[in-house]
Amino acid sequence: MTTATSRLQPVRDGDPTLRALRGGALLLGAAPWKPSGVEETAFILARSAVTKKRAIAIAVPRGSHHLAAGIATYLAFARTNALLPFPGNVALATGDATIRDTLDRLVAGRNGHKSPAVRRLVAGKPTLDGRPTTRSRPLRGTNGTRGVSSDEALLLLHRPTYQPTVAENVIAVSVVDCSTCADRTWPSLRVWADDSHRGQIFVGELGDKTFEQMCSSFEIPIWRFDWGLLAEETVEGSGRLALGDLVRRARESAPVLRYRVCDDGEVDEHLTELDTRFAQMLRRAGSDPLPRPVLAARRLSWFLARLAVPLDTYAAAALNEYGALQPHKELAYVTGAYRSQFTGKWAALWESDWAAVAGTTRRLYEYVARESPKYLDLHGMVEHYRAQRTKLTIRCSTRAEARALGPALVDNGAITLAELADENGPVEIVWFGRQTPPLPHGPSTKRRLTIVTEPPPPYRASMYCSAEEGAIEALLYPSQARWFPINARRAAASCVGGASNAAIVTDAYGGTLVPVTGVVDFTVQALEPIGFGGRKTVKEAEPPSDSVSRMMDFFAKIAELGDGDLPDVQAPGAPADGDASPQVAAEAVLISTRQRTSIALPADAKVDRLVDGKLVATTVAQLAEGHHVALVDGNDRGTLVHDLMEAWDETFGPARVFYDLYLQAFAAAYEASGGTDAALAAKLGVHAGTVRAWRRRDNLAPQQDAPLKELLRLSGNESAVTHFPQIRLYLRTVRGMHRLIGRVLNEAVAETLVTDDGPQQRELQELTHMDLTDFFAALQVFTVVGTTIVRDVPASRLGRFLALDDSIVTKASS
Repeated sequence: MTTATSRLQPVRDGDPTLRALRGGALLLGAAPWKPSGVEETAFILARSAVTKKRAIAIAVPRGSHHLAAGIATYLAFARTNALLPFPGNVALATGDATIRDTLDRLVAGRNGHKSPAVRRLVAGKPTLDGRPTTRSRPLRGTNGTRGVSSDEALLLLHRPTYQPTVAENVIAVSVVDCSTCADRTWPSLRVWADDSHRGQIFVGELGDKTFEQMCSSFEIPIWRFDWGLLAEETVEGSGRLALGDLVRRARESAPVLRYRVCDDGEVDEHLTELDTRFAQMLRRAGSDPLPRPVLAARRLSWFLARLAVPLDTYAAAALNEYGALQPHKELAYVTGAYRSQFTGKWAALWESDWAAVAGTTRRLYEYVARESPKYLDLHGMVEHYRAQRTKLTIRCSTRAEARALGPALVDNGAITLAELADENGPVEIVWFGRQTPPLPHGPSTKRRLTIVTEPPPPYRASMYCSAEEGAIEALLYPSQARWFPINARRAAASCVGGASNAAIVTDAYGGTLVPVTGVVDFTVQALEPIGFGGRKTVKEAEPPSDSVSRMMDFFAKIAELGDGDLPDVQAPGAPADGDASPQVAAEAVLISTRQRTSIALPADAKVDRLVDGKLVATTVAQLAEGHHVALVDGNDRGTLVHDLMEAWDETFGPARVFYDLYLQAFAAAYEASGGTDAALAAKLGVHAGTVRAWRRRDNLAPQQDAPLKELLRLSGNESAVTHFPQIRLYLRTVRGMHRLIGRVLNEAVAETLVTDDGPQQRELQELTHMDLTDFFAALQVFTVVGTTIVRDVPASRLGRFLALDDSIVTKASS
């Protein structure tokens, strides 16, 4: 029987590039890089994509790794040593800040082969006719900046949003590290490669539904390194780029998924009733669009089911997080619903079901706000595992929940603030997002535990097949626990390579293959509840019906949407309005400049105006002739100052908890003083406008000790009062740095007009501890000559520099 992997084995053994790498052709520092079996298979698949100028996707179990960088290095090495017949350079789109250090240590071994040159792909100054230019730079510094030619064989690192138009074959192949790139960049990167007929390899997480949907929309086949396939691999490799930890992890049994029940019968009764009613309503309404109150009720119940932090603590933190779910607003949508919002088949459901749904949702909200049952159990889990000296990673669903949880655990004595602020402390609190990436691949037996507070829904199936070090444990209500094994089985089935892997190999290397379709089941293990007395007994429940299953799938993603992201949602099976592909057109404002470069941006986007040597955030709609604007090719949202300050704040790591503690204290003091700017101002002896600036975060916080200390006292938050010195130090440090960043950035932007590497740019890098050479290389200052409303602009072209003969520009001027 010939399978996909057995068919690839002779190709791997016969590949001259792999033979050279196995023999130590490349070193990382003094140690040879020898690819693991995972990389060898990925390299052979990438080789076919390059030679046939096609796209392929490769999915590996969740965990931090450098597979995308390894693929790019293999291709660049093959091109440098004439081992693969393709012209041009290899581009690697990545947001991994550490990979530059790794690739900077790449040198040739002792078997006579050359090491590929690794450089950065950056923007150059526009030509006289307004056309953007592309340059390459060394990994360090700006000396040696030059153009890019198809005669070279470079490995070029670039920001995911930087997608320059270059001559044919200048970039022969694009490799995309999807786990470190925002998912909004994936479609535009695909269009960028497809327009130039270059090969492309996407590397993503096994079970990531967003990744799979993108691949499906562009008809990109996915090779899945499922657990059955990984278990057969024996080659571990060596070096920082090797995935040896994943190979070793796969020799263990398939993932064991543990859970504990939060045995609160009151919450579970409400959740079970809502699940049943939502399923019945959805079935009876068919494909009619869902009313906003129905979405609010489902989102709110889903949120309350996973919430493992006191509701009032979360609400205070959510006020300071853009797009975070505001529970009181969602409840208002539910309890304040009116009949005219329910149209079509939903009109009858208003009469028959809505009063019961709204009442149950309200009672669930009030009970969770009063009792915080899941938070109490999580508190007990923290104490339990701390006693066992197990390192805990609590992965919340959103950043707002993570921001709220740390101070709550400190306030209740589960951990100390010093422990939470310590990067090597016993507990770390993270969320799903690129700013808090997965843990490294590693053994499940490591004394480390990741805790989640909901059964990961289908679009987060990557959690079920994760290969992160340590174990995973979920804290669930009984109604959620019923979904845990169901979702695990579905995740295991959806992550099998099977026919897709066989088809990829057949297309690349021929042969009649037998798909390996066996599913490696994940073990689901129930642990004893933490247990708190006085709770209502949990009732026995029937297994979920098919209608409830379909409903849960549909609402899972809706539960995560921010307020600004909620569309007029249609139910499952409803026909989509218009083109649902990633290339959906958008209305925009076309900015024309004296430098003859144009750029299209959403009307509500903000750009940086240069006014008297300072950057001023201005909406695109407010731009006028003569304004000077600082723009970066590919940046379609956010201002330079905001992006820099947010990036710097994140480098503060766990110490950010002191600011979260201040925000909670401010919210409590504001409410305790009467809930108005004037009321709190009177208590603190300041103007109402000053409090308004703190509340809106126009100003960071009180600058003087006396009002800050009084504010903390008014909050009644003992933890905040006790840690006044730490809060004051954090606020002073951040405030001072924000001011300095703003001042130096103003000077550095002006400096880019005359030099690529001036003293102000270097000072800003030293201040922020970030490598900003790519940032300043991409920065351009333009003079606006006019703006025009344009329609039918592909989303992938927003934020891109456009030349005079671009179709978007010519259409707008006609």
